[in-house]
Amino acid sequence: MDNHLRFMLKTYEGITRDKGADSGPAMRLEASICPYISQQNGGIMGQQVAKSNGWPIDVDFDQLTDRVILLMDSLTQLVFKDGLRSQNVVQQQFDQRLRGLRLSRSKFSSLPKGKIPMDLADDSRPG
Repeated sequence: MDNHLRFMLKTYEGITRDKGADSGPAMRLEASICPYISQQNGGIMGQQVAKSNGWPIDVDFDQLTDRVILLMDSLTQLVFKDGLRSQNVVQQQFDQRLRGLRLSRSKFSSLPKGKIPMDLADDSRPG
């Protein structure tokens, strides 16, 4: 058990002893303890998955760029050649819109900026 959880539980114990389990402060603290435990368990599960896949548990962001460059070929393969892009819902919708406009991706990519249909451009913005 980590120190933060230990502190929360001790505080909860004191509040319930002094004010009762049905008091507002006890109920608010109880409502924050459960998600905290779930979050911690999720982190532990994530660490186990990372370890089993040989992924780093603590990311050194200073070395992240170098790591991506080392993995560039396999990342390119994964994203562009092995079907991940074709399984992406947003990409599927975009491709459907292109087909509706009788445009291929290559034809679309060669359109000058002012010639891109506005409804397609509006629909293509993230968010």
